[in-house]
Amino acid sequence: MRAALRRWAFNPAHRNDAMPPDIRVALSWIRRASLPITALQDDKTIRQVLDTLALKLDGTAASPDYSGRRRSVLYNILKYAVREKRLTENPLDTTEWEPPEKSIEEVNLRVVASPEQARELLTAVSYVGARRATASSPSSPACTSPCCVHQKQLRSAPMTVTCQSPAGAASN
Repeated sequence: MRAALRRWAFNPAHRNDAMPPDIRVALSWIRRASLPITALQDDKTIRQVLDTLALKLDGTAASPDYSGRRRSVLYNILKYAVREKRLTENPLDTTEWEPPEKSIEEVNLRVVASPEQARELLTAVSYVGARRATASSPSSPACTSPCCVHQKQLRSAPMTVTCQSPAGAASN
């Protein structure tokens, strides 16, 4: 279907080219099964179109961003139809429609960090970056800045780090 539409139906340069019999049959079926564009002036029909655009091919709800892009394309198509005088007005301007609520999906634990992993990552990241100059050198054994203490702990036992907050209280 997509090949028939892309190559012949939506391509004015090739619309009159010779086409295989299966493509001719597909385009003939599409002509018979399609509603005229004026049917989109009916509020019920345009809502059905919007409901369909809010779904993926497998029938599940599409993401709001994806549905929004589809609605935007439809709006521009209908705007073009108004400009070409095929419609009197853009039906999306007068139709009130709320997208269906997206169902909550189960969290995939293989791709989400556990609370412990997230805590360790945030702790490690908090010590990355520019450091303030201190009286003693950061590499000096006498240096007790949280950054140096943390780096020494990381070298000795990675991923099991306990850091001191700036106030001196232990945090995990």
